[in-house]
Amino acid sequence: KVQFANNDGKSFHDYCTNTLGIPLKNIKYIEDATFNQIRYSINWISNIVKVQEKQPNIIFYYSGHGVPDETSRNAFLLPSDGLANDSQSGYSLDLLYKHTNKTIVFLDACFSGTTREGKMISMDSKGVSIKSRPVQPKGNMVVLSAAQGDETAYPYKKMKHGMFTYF
Repeated sequence: KVQFANNDGKSFHDYCTNTLGIPLKNIKYIEDATFNQIRYSINWISNIVKVQEKQPNIIFYYSGHGVPDETSRNAFLLPSDGLANDSQSGYSLDLLYKHTNKTIVFLDACFSGTTREGKMISMDSKGVSIKSRPVQPKGNMVVLSAAQGDETAYPYKKMKHGMFTYF
């Protein structure tokens, strides 16, 4: 669980529908997404891109934990059924960027292995945050992230949101 992540997702969903005017049929909104839900949703995006004559504009938003692989330092989105000390139970940012194009990616997550409160995600962690390897976006993509490397994405407790999403 990531403090206020569901509030962040709901607010971003509402922003997309109410402010940007994106039809509900064009939005895939999932709270506490599992690995397979993330995989299925990214495949859904990839399939839409393949069948559209005109390249569609895609927005991908994620609020949750990110984790680095201790050996490769690759960054992964950690789904609700993922294990913090097993990066292979997460969804690779490299894979996300490979399957999307003409995309704006918003990541209210950090990839250092710490929580929004600055504690280690995994109880059997060595207590050291890991600086994840920077992932290069592919194609026509913009990535806006709450944190980089070994930084932490902090909460805005007063407003019950992630600071990145709130602002």
